[in-house]
Amino acid sequence: RRRRHTRWCVRSRGLGDVYKRQAYGWSHAAEILGAAGEWSLAERAYRRALDANSPYGPMFLDGQALVDSAYNHFRAGETARSKALAHKALAIGRAAEDTSVTGGALAAFCRLALREKDEDALGSCSSELTALAQESSEQKWQVYSIHMRAEYARMNDDLGTADALYLKSLNLSEAIGLTGMVAAENFNRSFVSVARGELDSATLQVREFFRVSATRNDGEPDAYGLIALANLLVARKQLESGATVVFAAERIFNEKDIVPDPADAAPLEAARQTLQSKLSREDLKDARETSTSMTTRQLIDEYL
Repeated sequence: RRRRHTRWCVRSRGLGDVYKRQAYGWSHAAEILGAAGEWSLAERAYRRALDANSPYGPMFLDGQALVDSAYNHFRAGETARSKALAHKALAIGRAAEDTSVTGGALAAFCRLALREKDEDALGSCSSELTALAQESSEQKWQVYSIHMRAEYARMNDDLGTADALYLKSLNLSEAIGLTGMVAAENFNRSFVSVARGELDSATLQVREFFRVSATRNDGEPDAYGLIALANLLVARKQLESGATVVFAAERIFNEKDIVPDPADAAPLEAARQTLQSKLSREDLKDARETSTSMTTRQLIDEYL
């Protein structure tokens, strides 16, 4: 007897070929194993899916899309979803021997470890990134490893270690043309400079963040830098200006579903608390009203 329904389902997915059916079956098995937390077995299943599917290219396993999705969910504060996607991306990356996907997944795990303040997990994924850089000769993974360790040091108020690592990451990023990390490390170093009372240095670093980020975004500066600008303004005791930037950042982040990274959430909250304790309700109300229509570019031009 013909199993018409089954054959129709196979055709509907374009899986009439036996190898395509095998690839789909192994991919589905990997999904089930991953959902059960059996990621080493899932990796083996993904490898079988890739082997079966090799004549046709990557039909089911878009690891880079998973890495990107893990990052987006992390930014939105959806930690559990981000972790699940990172697990799947890592299994696929290793199965496919794809260093880009593997490195992206490891970086995702490092970010998650920072958010959860899990030093052991951070040490593990950071070491794996370093090993990946050595194996693949792709120095960007070394940059990310150094950066993650710098973030952890800053979160624990080890400013000397943090700044040395940020500078090392910055120099290596400049050498290999990793402009996104050049911007990021200027942003990060500004917090260390503010904490040390080096406000002129911090000002230059915040300006450099906005300048470099704009070159990557069609001339538009990255709104994420408003955290650093607010931190700088509060340190300068320009409290009304700082309040305007904080309120604008909150509005823009809400509009774009941005949740600050772990090391950046603390200075933003500290700035908010300082402003609430030192400004009157009327001043805060005025700052909020001023912030409602200001763009990132306008805030930079006005206050930096």
